[in-house]
Amino acid sequence: FDPESDRTFTDAEVELLGRFAQLASLAIDNARLFTQTQEQARRLALLSQMGEGLSRTTDLQESLDVTAAKINLIFPWDQIQITLYDDLHDRVTVYALECQAGEVRQDAGQPLPESDTGPALAEDELADGFTAQSENDPCFGMSVPLQAGGQTIGILEMACERPHAFTDDDSNILLLMASLLSSAI
Repeated sequence: FDPESDRTFTDAEVELLGRFAQLASLAIDNARLFTQTQEQARRLALLSQMGEGLSRTTDLQESLDVTAAKINLIFPWDQIQITLYDDLHDRVTVYALECQAGEVRQDAGQPLPESDTGPALAEDELADGFTAQSENDPCFGMSVPLQAGGQTIGILEMACERPHAFTDDDSNILLLMASLLSSAI
């Protein structure tokens, strides 16, 4: 091929190149979809393993340990915490999941704080699904309610410093995870 030549492509050659471009585009899109499907299958398998582990215990600490061991494999995010509401004592307890180490750090039980989380837990306002923080926040996050017996018993919260880190698939998996964890608690 000589870039300085006066050669022009025929209509048949242009059509053939167009068809090659369409096939290449389809192949790239199929590879992307295949990779997404494999990733979704991997995450669902880990979620299933988490569910199996949670079904084997009735102990809160063990449930949190099982969750911490699997959650970072499913969601490699910066901060993950579970806030549980104790309506008998009108208190919340925050459990920070140290996912890299598979550990759980518990903060002391606190009276309901003067924040959106405490009253929302007390008034069961988080029953309608997850909430995502705005893009103006320095940390992007999602929160989903933990519900049992028709009542919100806590919140599962995840945060990340990367913009656009959360996808629709993430929110669906997070809702499933919250359901499993709620059943175990």
